Amino acid sequence: MLFSVTTVGLLTVWYATSSLSSQLNKAILVQFPFPLFLTEVLFLGNMILALITAIIAKHYPPFHSAFPSNTFPSNGLPSFTKPLAKLFLPMGVFQFVGKLLALAATTTCSVATVSSIRSLSPLFIVLGYRIFYKVAFPLKTYLSLLPLLLGVIIVVLSQSSITQIKSAYTINEDNTETVLEPFNMFGIIYIIMATSVFAAGSIYAKNVVSKHSNINCLAIGSYQHNKSDIEKSSLSPQSSIPNHTLTNNNTHDRYQHHHQHHHIDKLTTIIYCSIYGLLFSIPTFLTYELKTIFNFSVISQNISLPYYSLIPWHLLIVNIISYFAQTLLAFHLLTILPTISYSIANMMKRIIIIAISIFLRDAINPLEWLGLIHIALGLYVYERWGIIY
Repeated sequence: MLFSVTTVGLLTVWYATSSLSSQLNKAILVQFPFPLFLTEVLFLGNMILALITAIIAKHYPPFHSAFPSNTFPSNGLPSFTKPLAKLFLPMGVFQFVGKLLALAATTTCSVATVSSIRSLSPLFIVLGYRIFYKVAFPLKTYLSLLPLLLGVIIVVLSQSSITQIKSAYTINEDNTETVLEPFNMFGIIYIIMATSVFAAGSIYAKNVVSKHSNINCLAIGSYQHNKSDIEKSSLSPQSSIPNHTLTNNNTHDRYQHHHQHHHIDKLTTIIYCSIYGLLFSIPTFLTYELKTIFNFSVISQNISLPYYSLIPWHLLIVNIISYFAQTLLAFHLLTILPTISYSIANMMKRIIIIAISIFLRDAINPLEWLGLIHIALGLYVYERWGIIY
């Protein structure tokens, strides 16, 4: 067969859940503009669903067998140990900061703008290796990123010329509606920072974790970079990554020793990253958002309502399920697809999210089509020729 019906079905569901999560994030933040609160809910929901899934798999073997290997803990339930806590701490930090900045950007910018800038992850990863690891990439790597950068600029500028989007709630005493602009400089800065944080987390996962455990925590809500890129770069004669980063025997032995006793599976990865994200978000939420939620009210239909009464619980529940589903699907597809095929599939996911977000707002204009074509071309060119094979 030219393709697997099962794989195509999984990809379709993955694209659908990813796009649904992006749209739900926007809808929730328009109605209830508290990104820290949403971050907490998503991390908490992800952790709970992962634990429930592990428990069901332990007691119902047919459910367990429906998932690929390395999905569930070997002893049935996740292990909570000091070595694993140390291993996942940096990944949890990257995940929390990146997710928070991305949601903060979604509060003020359109989904298309956020997703377009998020597609610049390859650029940030290449720059990260060049600046911090002194990797000497060939000229074609940098040239391959130009169509991607141009496409993002076109989409963002086209979004800035769109008529202002009215939000679904009112906060002014004179009963006037708040207006959100699809182009917001603070939002642009937030999502650029989020993309750089996700890129840094991806580099960390490649250099420290993926070599020893064949997992990638950054599947959770972030761009899945080609997991063989670091190996390609390290094998390149032009590469100059410091030896202590890739071949430090002491580091290798230490992690190898840990993994002899603590097998890292997909659900354990999800749970640890979610726990760290939740722990980091709680004090920040208590400091910045909780007081606002309980002490301020809004005017809705000439009635004063407390902010907490506007929490869209039905949207949150659907978003939690969708967010967890896309995370598991990402891990599953990463297992059954070759590296290049997965990278192309992930590239298409980002393009589909951008296209759907624009289409739901209005018909796609010629300038947006031009931007999408450049992004698609840029991502393809980068995956095809951007890294030395």
